Amino acid sequence: MKQLYTLLFCLILCAFAWSQAPVVSITASSTQVCAGSTLTLTANTSIPSSTFLWSTGATSSAIFVSPNSNTTYSCIITANGLSSTASQAISVLANPTANAGTDFTKTCVSNANGAFIGMTAQPGVTYNWSPTTALSSGTAANPTANPTATTTYTLTATNTQSGCVATDAVVVSVNQTLPTADAGLDGEKTCAQNSTGVQIGALPQSGQTYSWTPSTGLSATGVANPIANPSSTTNYTLTVTNVANGCTATDQVLVSVNTTLPTANAGLDFTKTCVTNSNGLAIGQVTASGVTYSWSPSTGLSSATVSNPTANPSATTTYTLTAIQVSSGCTATDQVLVTVNQQVPVANAGVDLLKTCTQNTAGATLGSAALTGCTYSWSPSTGLSSASTSTPFANPTQTTTYTVTVTQASSGCTSTDQMTFDVNVATPTANAGVDFNKTCLQNTNGLQIGSTAVAGYTYNWFPTLGLSSSTISNPIANPTQSTSYLLTVTDQVSGCTATDQVAVTVNTTAPTANAGADFTKTCVNNTAGLLIGAGTTAGNTYSWSPSTGLSSPTISNPLANPSVTTTYTLTVNNPATGCSATDVVIVTVNQTPPLAAAGPDFLKNCYQNLTGSVIGMTPVTGNSYQWSPIAGLNFATAANPVANPAITTTYTLTVTNVANGCVSTDQIIVTVDIAAPSANAGNDFSINCFGNSVGASIGMNPAPGMTYSWTPVAGLSTTATANTWANPSQTTTYTLTALNPVNGCSTADQVLVSVNLTTPIANAGPDKLKNCTINTTGAQIGTLAQAQTNYSWSPTTALSTPNAAQTWANPSQSMWYVLTATNWASGCTDIDSVYFEVNVVQPIIEAGLNQSVCLGDSILVSATYPTGTQMSWNNGIQNNQYFIPTISQYYTLTVIATNGCQSQDSLFVQVNPLPAIYAGQDIEVCAGQTVTLAGSFGTIYYWSGGIQNGVSFIPTTSGAYSVTGLDINGCQNTDLVLVTVHANPVVSAGVDPALCLGDSVLLSATGALNYSWSNGMANGSYITPNFTTLLEVTGTNQFGCTGSDLFEITVNQPTFSTLNVVFQGPYTLNGITYNQSGTYTQVIPNAAGCDSTITLNYELVDVGIEDIALQTIEAYPNPFNDQIRMTYDENLVGEALFVLDLSGRVLEQYELRADLKMQLELGAFPTGTYLLSTRKSLPIRIVKL
Repeated sequence: MKQLYTLLFCLILCAFAWSQAPVVSITASSTQVCAGSTLTLTANTSIPSSTFLWSTGATSSAIFVSPNSNTTYSCIITANGLSSTASQAISVLANPTANAGTDFTKTCVSNANGAFIGMTAQPGVTYNWSPTTALSSGTAANPTANPTATTTYTLTATNTQSGCVATDAVVVSVNQTLPTADAGLDGEKTCAQNSTGVQIGALPQSGQTYSWTPSTGLSATGVANPIANPSSTTNYTLTVTNVANGCTATDQVLVSVNTTLPTANAGLDFTKTCVTNSNGLAIGQVTASGVTYSWSPSTGLSSATVSNPTANPSATTTYTLTAIQVSSGCTATDQVLVTVNQQVPVANAGVDLLKTCTQNTAGATLGSAALTGCTYSWSPSTGLSSASTSTPFANPTQTTTYTVTVTQASSGCTSTDQMTFDVNVATPTANAGVDFNKTCLQNTNGLQIGSTAVAGYTYNWFPTLGLSSSTISNPIANPTQSTSYLLTVTDQVSGCTATDQVAVTVNTTAPTANAGADFTKTCVNNTAGLLIGAGTTAGNTYSWSPSTGLSSPTISNPLANPSVTTTYTLTVNNPATGCSATDVVIVTVNQTPPLAAAGPDFLKNCYQNLTGSVIGMTPVTGNSYQWSPIAGLNFATAANPVANPAITTTYTLTVTNVANGCVSTDQIIVTVDIAAPSANAGNDFSINCFGNSVGASIGMNPAPGMTYSWTPVAGLSTTATANTWANPSQTTTYTLTALNPVNGCSTADQVLVSVNLTTPIANAGPDKLKNCTINTTGAQIGTLAQAQTNYSWSPTTALSTPNAAQTWANPSQSMWYVLTATNWASGCTDIDSVYFEVNVVQPIIEAGLNQSVCLGDSILVSATYPTGTQMSWNNGIQNNQYFIPTISQYYTLTVIATNGCQSQDSLFVQVNPLPAIYAGQDIEVCAGQTVTLAGSFGTIYYWSGGIQNGVSFIPTTSGAYSVTGLDINGCQNTDLVLVTVHANPVVSAGVDPALCLGDSVLLSATGALNYSWSNGMANGSYITPNFTTLLEVTGTNQFGCTGSDLFEITVNQPTFSTLNVVFQGPYTLNGITYNQSGTYTQVIPNAAGCDSTITLNYELVDVGIEDIALQTIEAYPNPFNDQIRMTYDENLVGEALFVLDLSGRVLEQYELRADLKMQLELGAFPTGTYLLSTRKSLPIRIVKL
């Protein structure tokens, strides 16, 4: 029994235990975690086989959670059908803010010294960067990062109280790759190679810019490979810039210039004649070292490759000397003219001439065109216009032979020629006979005129008409009209002529009959007739046949107006001669009218002839047809067109006989009644919420006598009137028909009435609230959109889509939004509103603009922020106070409002280093040389003294020049350069000398240290020039400065002359007396003091004094101007007359003629005294004025 009770008690206890809910709890691995961190929650129960349901939805006993905000987790544990709930609150600690900053790129021009990264430090937070390479600090919130290679920096921010961390990364890209600068290989420019320059540099590379200095002589300064064509040796510097990173590289190339020009002196021009320089003369210059010579042309030269050959051309020649400087290939040229004058003049007296009555009747011109520099003398002068011109006019009265003598003044050479002028002017006798008359009664066959022929004469009659012969002395003359005959008799030997006339009067004129031109008389042409015949001739009578239709049958030009076609005959009589003539004229008459029939009148309306009807008649050949008016006719020129006018019309038909122009007319009336009534159903309209909601009137005002009908009838107030009220329940097209019952014409028109009254529903949604915790970024208002509905919110401020049914609103202040829903088809609308309350006010601040300063400059930060707020700057600076920044960095302004809202703003201060301006190395130059000052390591330069950077100038004195350079940031620095100017030496070549050929001169320049003569000779040397020479000497002092002077050496050439003397007795020349004939040579100083060689050809005339005394010559006038006349003894005929100068030189020679007188033309002689002499007479003195 005891055991039974024990068992029963156990059963009761077990039942009680199974009927109790399980006891549960939750164990957390930590009740505080950093936001986003993971922790473990474990549900605990004493009852095995329990089930678990967490508030996260998990069903295991333990779960992992990562809350971002404070969260309470619960778990329902069920055992034996009973459940218990346990919960655990987890506090979430806020993570600090980690902002590694904005990625940036470091190049040679941008962030070259690095830049700030990170953020403004927050209280209670520590910072660590990884890696720390090239950071100004590995633990600062915003260190300066200046890596040499691209680096990704990771910032870890740790809250010192909670231990929570946050990370962020920033990438600093480094791009400082230097470009390659290749200025190219050094080059040389001479006259022979690279004369137009040499290409320097290399091929351009993409992404690089190029800059060359100096720019002198370059085709371009901004390309990779310009053409360098400097005028002097130049060292060019190439600067290459990588556009992407601003990095630069430089290289240099030397372009040497050797373009030294040689001196080319072809010498002085000279003339070669028969007596002067007959064997030529040396030309050119003294040979210079390092120079080759070439002459062109080479004809007549002793050598074409020496500097001073002998020139002896046979014709006038211009020689060109080309001098080539071997070292530079440069050339210089000069020319010399050698004039050759050895031409013997040509004497041309002209062809023999004949003077008769037919040729050269008044004489003729002799000779030929004058030769330049020649004189002329004609003999005899009888019958000549002038005896001293090249082409005198000769008109002798008897046959004469003329001789011309031509003298070349420059060479003294002469030549002669002759011509004969024959004269024959015998005159014949002419007898044309006696005048006579020829009429119809006498001399009807003509009559003989003229006289008996004479032997040796020719006869010619003019005119020849009516003559039996025109070339005999006495022909029969039988002209048909009065004629005056001219007889010309010609002496066949002399060509001389004589003339005479005879008149033959002819009176056998017949009258002229002219009946006039035929004509036609029609209905349009010559309707009143026309004059026929011609003008009346005095003495004639006129007769017309027949006389019908004539104004008079006995006048020369009556009016002819017959009624039928008629041929008229005109007879004209000359009473004086009895002669008559006839002519006819035909007058054609054509005036038959045509037939015109326009046809019967007819009516056109909507019942009959609606498309018109044929009118008119059957066409007749030869007639033309014209209807008027032409409107409504298919052919206005047809005989029977279709008439279909739009209005009642009277048509006139005009028929014209084309042949005679006669016309006929007829008319027809076409009555038109097709006026259609007017039908206007009115304008289309719509019944909707936009208007006409109860319908509208359609149609028009009725016209008298018209009937109207509408279809369909639904919605209309009436259907048989011109206008009615239309208010259909659905869209309907109404048709109005108007009928004219008189002519049966009708018109229809339609109007469309559209019906749409659909109304939408507007729902703006519930009111909204926005503050610092609720709807901080706004909220959605409105509801889903309906079909065919447009939505419009007002106002649209801060709405994402103001034309949508549902939009996101984020206003900055409280406001009402009104939603208007419009059915776009019907225009019907509905409205609703929602109130959006806003209570968020943040302080408005401004840290100021970013600033860029040069190192050492002070700046002022002046922030703006609302009154009553708290303001602070990082980095320890104070607002509105100046400070001097030393590094580039961000300065952050933090402002906290009374409502706890805060704002931040930053400005960046860029501290730029000062440029290392370099003025260049000190310079030494010679006076007059150019200097180019160019600063370095800046972008803009300002030099003292107004000097421009990189622009050459000529300094006048030594001194220091300062340059102030600015870089791209406007920062500046200065530097100095010393320019020393050395004076140029004053070089003197000495006094220019004058020498005789073969003399030497000393080259002795002064004023410098070293000297260089243009002929290559050393200073202190003697030279022996062959011709006048211009030399240049250049002197150099101890500073390399130069000066020059010119040295002209005048070389006077020896002179040569020949004197031909024929004299009676001893001849004295320059104090030496010669007593016998022969050739003698004298050498005396000339005007320049040099040798003058005279060759005397002396002929002694051995004539006894008695003989001479017997033979005399006289000359007058004496003194004379141009001509002098002479008389002489007959014993001197045939002797030579000499004109000599006072030295005995023969100037002219003449032969004394048999008429014992002659005239000399000496006008070309210079003023002075001359001698006239023969071998048998004493000389006489004559004076030329």
